[in-house]
Amino acid sequence: MIGVIADPSEEEVVREFFELFKTPWEFYRADRSYAVLLAAGDAEFNLSAKLAVVYGGRQTKFDEKRAVAIRQQSDEPSVRSFDRRPLPLYGESVTFDERGLSLVQDPVSGECVAFLELAEGRAVARVGYDLFQEVRALLTTGQPIVNAAEPALELHIALLRDVITRAGVPLVEIPAVPDGFQFIACLTHDVDHPTVRAHKWDHTVWGFIYRATFGSLQRLVRGEIPFSSLLASWLAVAKLPFVYMGLASDFWGQFGDCYLNAEGDLPSTFFVIPRKNDPGKVAGGLAPAFRASKYAARDIAGTLQKLIRHGREVGLHGIDAWLDSAVGATELAEVAGLTGTR
Repeated sequence: MIGVIADPSEEEVVREFFELFKTPWEFYRADRSYAVLLAAGDAEFNLSAKLAVVYGGRQTKFDEKRAVAIRQQSDEPSVRSFDRRPLPLYGESVTFDERGLSLVQDPVSGECVAFLELAEGRAVARVGYDLFQEVRALLTTGQPIVNAAEPALELHIALLRDVITRAGVPLVEIPAVPDGFQFIACLTHDVDHPTVRAHKWDHTVWGFIYRATFGSLQRLVRGEIPFSSLLASWLAVAKLPFVYMGLASDFWGQFGDCYLNAEGDLPSTFFVIPRKNDPGKVAGGLAPAFRASKYAARDIAGTLQKLIRHGREVGLHGIDAWLDSAVGATELAEVAGLTGTR
């Protein structure tokens, strides 16, 4: 278990970091003992843990107590080196007189930016930047294009993982990739238009007609589709009036069965919209009216329940969840109430 000491203002950032570094942790409690103690900033703590990892981009009380000499301090963004890879930093950072095992260095001067050593029979790591300030910058501001090729957030996780394992502390981690595989693929569907009948003659239908007629003809000429696909597309357009009159089946409404047949045993996730006729918001106010969906999740409840019975997952394709977490919770509850799952 990792006990975390951080500024209260960084609580959300700490939680997000450990959503990515999936290992047991909690905010530090004085009545608990920890295998690893992670302290960010100028925090007071004792060295009762098997490993203490201290982050900070300037001199701390820990440095004074342990006689850690600061060589240089930088208030500007910099690029350091970890495991022979560039590690961009966007906040304050310091270098130290080298001691113990150097883990991060300044690529120009070679000075130590992070080290691991034994102190009083326990392992201590000192990292010369504030981890959670760096994570906040990466998650909110992002990186400039010049550093876009460097997976900075993953490198911060890799450094902490490396410190823990080098100190001999057992690490329980849930990796993002199954054992024995190099990557995973997530198969998902945003359900925007589950029924053509709901649209009548709006911009969505006119877009469909254009793609099915002229668009499919262009694709045929380019050799992207066979002639049978062109005929199927034109036939769908010809059926539209009969669909609206209820004399022909709604060919969009069969999406659930179509995907179940196409995917076989491959499970997928369907993201559905909770409310219809609600365009939601943009950063500057209300979104344009045409952004509103013509269906609500409850309109396709039967299809959703069938998908779940066949091992699929149903999630929220939010309207304003991106902007307001409380609204997002309400939107989620609407979908969860239909599916019986969270």
